[in-house]
Amino acid sequence: MILAKRLRTPTYFAAGLLICASVLGSFSAASAAENSVAPALEADLGADGLMTWWLYSPVQKVAFDTASPPRDAREGQPVAGAAGQWALIAAPQRFVDFKPFLNNAGSGVVFASAKLQSATGGKRLLRGGTYCGLKVFIDGELKLNKPQPTAPMSDESRAEIEIPKGTCEISVAVTVRSGHCGFQLMLSAVQAGAQQPEPVAGDKILVPTAAGKEPDTAAATLTSMAFLCRQSFVKAGDRVVLLAGFGGSLPKVERLTGRLSGPGGAAIGQPLAALTPQELSRTVWQSEYVVPAATGLAIPVTLEVRAGEKVLGTKKIELYSLEGLTAAAKELETSVAQRAAKAGRKMPGATLAVDKLTLILNKITSGEERISNTLGDTLQELIASARRCADLEEKGQDPWAGKTGYFERAYQSAIDDSAQPYFIDVPANFAMNRERTAKYPLVVFLHGYVPSYDKDRWWGEMPEFNVHFEKNNAFLAIPFARSNTDFWSCGEVDVLDVIAEVKRTYPIDDDRVYLYGYSMGGMATYHMAAHNSDMFAACVVLAGRADSPLQNKRPMENYHPFKQWLMHADNPISLCENFTNIPVRIYHGKSDMVISVDEAKRMEARFKELGCDAALNLSTGDHLSLFDDVMTKEEPVKWLLTQKRNAAPAKRRIKSYSLKYAHNGEVQALATTGELKPIELEWTSAGGAVTFTKDSDIVLARSVKGETKGTVPAGLHKTPQRCGPVRDAITRPFVAVYGTSGSPEANRKNKENADKFAKEWYAFTRSRITPKADKDVTDEEKKTKNLFLFGEQQDNLIHAAAAVGRASLPADGHGGPSYLPIAVKNGNVTIGEKTLPLAGLGTMFIYPSPFAPADGSQVIVVFAGLWFGRELGPNHKLDLVPDFLVFNDKIDPDGTSTNQAICAGFFNGEWKLDPKLMWWFEK
Repeated sequence: MILAKRLRTPTYFAAGLLICASVLGSFSAASAAENSVAPALEADLGADGLMTWWLYSPVQKVAFDTASPPRDAREGQPVAGAAGQWALIAAPQRFVDFKPFLNNAGSGVVFASAKLQSATGGKRLLRGGTYCGLKVFIDGELKLNKPQPTAPMSDESRAEIEIPKGTCEISVAVTVRSGHCGFQLMLSAVQAGAQQPEPVAGDKILVPTAAGKEPDTAAATLTSMAFLCRQSFVKAGDRVVLLAGFGGSLPKVERLTGRLSGPGGAAIGQPLAALTPQELSRTVWQSEYVVPAATGLAIPVTLEVRAGEKVLGTKKIELYSLEGLTAAAKELETSVAQRAAKAGRKMPGATLAVDKLTLILNKITSGEERISNTLGDTLQELIASARRCADLEEKGQDPWAGKTGYFERAYQSAIDDSAQPYFIDVPANFAMNRERTAKYPLVVFLHGYVPSYDKDRWWGEMPEFNVHFEKNNAFLAIPFARSNTDFWSCGEVDVLDVIAEVKRTYPIDDDRVYLYGYSMGGMATYHMAAHNSDMFAACVVLAGRADSPLQNKRPMENYHPFKQWLMHADNPISLCENFTNIPVRIYHGKSDMVISVDEAKRMEARFKELGCDAALNLSTGDHLSLFDDVMTKEEPVKWLLTQKRNAAPAKRRIKSYSLKYAHNGEVQALATTGELKPIELEWTSAGGAVTFTKDSDIVLARSVKGETKGTVPAGLHKTPQRCGPVRDAITRPFVAVYGTSGSPEANRKNKENADKFAKEWYAFTRSRITPKADKDVTDEEKKTKNLFLFGEQQDNLIHAAAAVGRASLPADGHGGPSYLPIAVKNGNVTIGEKTLPLAGLGTMFIYPSPFAPADGSQVIVVFAGLWFGRELGPNHKLDLVPDFLVFNDKIDPDGTSTNQAICAGFFNGEWKLDPKLMWWFEK
């Protein structure tokens, strides 16, 4: 039944409108008003005195502190002192949102203006709410000044003001903040203790239309009316509620009626009741619609609005079929996998589109997704993108070939065969360079930590940052790096993979590759440049840490030596020696409460102590201020692009806490005794010959020309490709394997733990893996992949085979001396001469895989007993696990949130147990 429903409060409908995106755009409207300059639109103030009809300017690059809106605004007229014209906006909700009109600007100021007409004049309460800075003027005089808040949240300011009788001009200046801009403005009676402020009768808002243009009441009415459904994604048989009404300024028209229709024009219920705009701000049109069975993806619903006999126009929404979208996603997933297998090639573009589609649909089903009226279009665009990419990638063609500007690409990660996104900005000059003879610089930007980042929604475009790269003919790449990995382990591999992909696809100058990072990405810029000191020509760091986040702002000395060693491996302040030939510029806000400015000062001091080219630039802002204070400025980018990788430096130096990172373009550490001493090398190079002037007594090294210092040991030894700790196993292709050869209870537990590992992998990397039963792992997988083995030796066939160093077990289950130095079987763990019952304990260790070539990089990781890391965040599960660990279910009181260790240690350089490298703790 169609009815007009009385709502409890006048703001109910306006709050409901926040579900949908703004219905915004230019329009024409109402009548000329007495005491105003005709022609102009006329509207009453909405509930609470809301004013949502305005003229607005394009984004202006002016300082907010001194910004003053131009006077005498009129639709279509130039904005005084700036480029662009005044345009009309009518927001059908409480909040006036300018984001759709910013042309992707990330900062600046937008002006808004209208005429305010009052029959009485006098005192009024002016309230302005926004997550930006907001200033309000009456006839050019500042009446309300709300500074931009220090956190990205909405807040409200209020002021008691005096307005004249008759007509005055009300103007607004509002800041653009990280690509967002908007406000809520209300003018009401001054009523002490009023629960619900109300506008003063006779107060109106007038919006001057273009000169010579007749006011169009019908168009204004239609534009400022909201039409929505509370449930945009539906199934056949769902009973959904359709709503229509006004949430802001109220047009001056008589009673309105409406008619609803579905697919094919079929009427939905009876005509809607005749109501005035004022009534429709408190009483909404409401109708129930039973969703029909649909074969397509979308179901159109139309609202026709009439004033008397005149049709003002129609408003349309689409309901999206969850059944149709889900079926399309599953069909695409199967199709893409089959086509990729048949073609024998990866299809990352199509795979990523399907991943995003499935991810969003899962979030909608679970209630996690915030629904907007653009989401359905997004899903349909993903379906089209998946099909387009699949058609091209199946033929071996690049879906993004020839494209310039800023867009998203994807590559397929070898680690877990997942599609990983990255943004790239390709300068227009690249398309014009038809001979492809020019080489281009590449800046790699590393983003900050944002908990909500996922493949479907992560880094937001910053045109004011991107423009610097277009202007300077440089490429910009922004890796997703699996969301919030700190760019450690697999996250670091992802960044290196993106660089390799960009170099493979575009003509990049190897001597002009740079890092530029913010916050988490600033810290990562330090450690990634230190780990790969031969790759980057220069770095810019914004608000980066000096110390590992694992320290939790505590001194390194607070932690046990095995944890200190693990922290040092990625710790910026521990690796400054590697910046001997990498210039770095550091930016930090003095008021940063997230990462103290002292961390930037310590990094600069350490760099200068070592003779590195480093400089610190301080601003007065907070942790987020550098988006505007630095990233919108060209200077840091121009400085980067003037740097070039030094091919013949006077000093050459490496410091590393891992064989994995002990390298640069000239030398590579090959082996170590395994002692907990950093690998430190200094050398000179002349005529292609390397002469070491300082080297650790525990290291063997060689130059890239093959000259070796020392003798590489025969047999099993730690290598740069295979050196531990446990976390290293997730940096190369792996399979999670659960045991099936034990008791039913053991098998159940093994499967449960493997599934838990997969779940934590998804929480960490936003990518899915599917665990395999031990009996289903192929010989090829054993040879080429790291194996995470869940279950004791008697429970897991592959663990049992690895224990004796055999690809498979002989019939009697014995194969000679044990290959593994740690035995986990029959409810016990044996390390050296010590055996502990596993009851109440857990263990894990990494070891070279006996199934892989002797010179390969593959490892196995054994998991048994208790689960590790129940108190750890998703991005730190394995960060403080050494080569081997036995632990209980208590939490270590050192503040790292790890389980308490019973035994922890590292294998020596020959992958053997060494008392000097292991520690026993009380149980």
